Amino acid sequence: RGHAFVVGDGTGVGKGRTSMGVIMSHWHQSGSRRALIVSVGSLATDVMRDFKDTRVHRCFPGTVFIDASKQLPDRKQLAPQAVIFTTYSQILAKGYEPYVKLIRARNGRAAATLVLDEVHKGMSKATNKTYVQVEKLLEACSDSPLLCMSATFASQIDGVRMLAPRLGLVCTSTTPKIQNS
Repeated sequence: RGHAFVVGDGTGVGKGRTSMGVIMSHWHQSGSRRALIVSVGSLATDVMRDFKDTRVHRCFPGTVFIDASKQLPDRKQLAPQAVIFTTYSQILAKGYEPYVKLIRARNGRAAATLVLDEVHKGMSKATNKTYVQVEKLLEACSDSPLLCMSATFASQIDGVRMLAPRLGLVCTSTTPKIQNS
């Protein structure tokens, strides 16, 4: 339905660049100018490189990259046009609520894009505290376009189970419809 995607390409194929393309496409279509990328701390510089190399700031003047992997900036001081990077460990430490406030639709502005990079890191087990926080984030931001990325996405069955309905990997019908492509 165009609201959620999964990218399972191998390491080094370009998932980060793809994510910037998805973010810019959503911004172009919706007028929203904010995105939240959740990943692991070691990838902050890679995400910043992809942000710069894809020239997001040229396509959408005034857009900034914010590395919130160590500390979440005050929402009132946060630029309205931003790609915000944070980590699963920060969501675990701070809870999902501050991030919902950053990306929720408000004041006539569309919801921000939500990107879960290295999605298997946050969804390994349903009993895991990180899994619970990410699940709550997804529920609270159900109107945000969602992009899930991981070279090993399907290695964590609990994560696949949680994300499958949102990503359109399952249907609600009791009779599956097979379509020829």
